[in-house]
Amino acid sequence: MEVKEIIDRSHWEKFVQGTDWSPFFQSWAFGEAEARVGSKVWRFGVYERGLPVIAAQVFLVKARRGTFLHLRHGPVFKRFREDAFKMLLAELKKLAHKNRAWFIRISPLLPDDSPLSVFFAELGFINSPVHNQDAENCLVLNLNKTLDEFLKAFRKNTRNLIRRAEKEGVVVKKSTDRKDLQIFFELYKQTAERDNFTPHQGILEEFEELKKDQSILLFIAYFDKKPLASSLIIFYGNQAVYHHSGSVRTTVPVNYKLQWEAIKEAKERGMRYYNFWGVAPDNKPRHPWQGLTLFKEGFGGERVNFLHAQDLPLSTLYWPSYLYQKIWNFRRGY
Repeated sequence: MEVKEIIDRSHWEKFVQGTDWSPFFQSWAFGEAEARVGSKVWRFGVYERGLPVIAAQVFLVKARRGTFLHLRHGPVFKRFREDAFKMLLAELKKLAHKNRAWFIRISPLLPDDSPLSVFFAELGFINSPVHNQDAENCLVLNLNKTLDEFLKAFRKNTRNLIRRAEKEGVVVKKSTDRKDLQIFFELYKQTAERDNFTPHQGILEEFEELKKDQSILLFIAYFDKKPLASSLIIFYGNQAVYHHSGSVRTTVPVNYKLQWEAIKEAKERGMRYYNFWGVAPDNKPRHPWQGLTLFKEGFGGERVNFLHAQDLPLSTLYWPSYLYQKIWNFRRGY
């Protein structure tokens, strides 16, 4: 086996999209978006007899919590190979040392009860202090039903609110026009201020890169010609992902209509899953996301819990940051 950087986009995409969950964070386009906002990006593959065994798109993150290498939803693989992972890790350690990284963070899409957690612990990894990293607790709707079957399976209240939105004249527009993205940003800003969270950076770059291969679509819900809700849905590999959203407080059920239109679009595109993204963990009834989770559960779907993000500390500077994040989580109710 050997480790080498992958520079061929089609080769990379063929491998990543051929994996079970085809994570868009590991897509070539998302890497290009990160590069546009100034991040360093590397794409490594471990090869055996000329064929990739495991691959990882790596981002160098420089934040207040420290400098680290981040494999978002990575590494990716068709079948996990411990020997291949060890080879990749050796390369990552050299890269981390060269860039003075405090730690390496991975979040492979493995079941949360995977026995590989023991393997990672033996290599020095610990559970990341970050809460629900990249929607590791999510709600996924299998798109193997007809539209009528979906409606019948929705919670009664959800079904009624979709119909009410249609009767009241809610209109959902789909767009890839950058001008329409400004509407999203205005709603997103209001939501961040209302719910007290820090807006994500790089959404514009993400939108511009992913729309090149038609893997992102902007949904805007209007009532009385006024935009009241908007979402960015990503279509990649075998799933559609409800990624970013913003809305105003209103009694008009615009968000229900918007989600229904996004589900229909995913169905039309031949997606296997519609991923509603992050939800509150089962064992935390007072979690701040309970209201959002209740909304998402109305559309059906099943909870999917992935292995918690793993950190490999490489410097003593990591531990103050770890403690700070733990305290922050506690204060926020996570």
